[in-house]
Amino acid sequence: MRRIQSIASASLMAVTFSLLAAPSGFAASANGSCTKSGQATKIGGKTYVCAQNPTVKSKRLRWTLKDCLSANTAYLTSVKSLAETESSNAKILETIDASIKSLQAQVPVDKGRATAEGENATRNRTLAADKTKEAEAKLAQAKTAGVAEIPSSWTTQYQAAIIDRQLTAAELASLGRTWKLTTDQTVLAIQYLALQIQINQYVRAAERHEKNVSTYLKTEQTLASVTSQRDTTVKTQAQLIKLAQDDVKSNLRLRNSVCKI
Repeated sequence: MRRIQSIASASLMAVTFSLLAAPSGFAASANGSCTKSGQATKIGGKTYVCAQNPTVKSKRLRWTLKDCLSANTAYLTSVKSLAETESSNAKILETIDASIKSLQAQVPVDKGRATAEGENATRNRTLAADKTKEAEAKLAQAKTAGVAEIPSSWTTQYQAAIIDRQLTAAELASLGRTWKLTTDQTVLAIQYLALQIQINQYVRAAERHEKNVSTYLKTEQTLASVTSQRDTTVKTQAQLIKLAQDDVKSNLRLRNSVCKI
């Protein structure tokens, strides 16, 4: 009887120890439950990590293929890249549109300025032409009076005196001696040189106004260029977004395939 009790007792203890030891002896299985997040193990020659499978709604930890987690990281990175591309594109277009709006408002203003500057240029060109005729007549008169030549250098050398034209007899005599002309000849020379100065002034003024015309008209040219740039930018952005979207789709397919339970 004691032997039977002893055998029964030994058998009960063996079963008890077997039950207690069983949990620690369980082998990890792919997609099986686990408790320590981030823990890694080898299953069937592949590396698995204790983590939540990104393709499963359940939040519980399971032995998830490491390649699945890597594929999910690549997918999330592509999603972020797409969002950044879309945001960057929107900001670029916002800047271009603001520039276009500003230029559109400025074009009519600058067109009006260009018209006014063009009229001023024409006026000065006309005055220069009129003074040129007067100068030619005065030169002819001076030559008739015996002035053989009036050097162009006199215009700059004696400009202050010529512009003033309020010369005393002594100043006229001094210029006459310098130029080797009589008083009457000196007066004709001064009148001719004064006309040359006026012609140069009108020409420079006309050139300045013409330059302004060109500057103001560039606003419309700039508007056309920026508008064209916007069209090109939109096309380029569409291509970039398409590439980013394709990348997201490709990474999503790969992740779902690798993570499939």
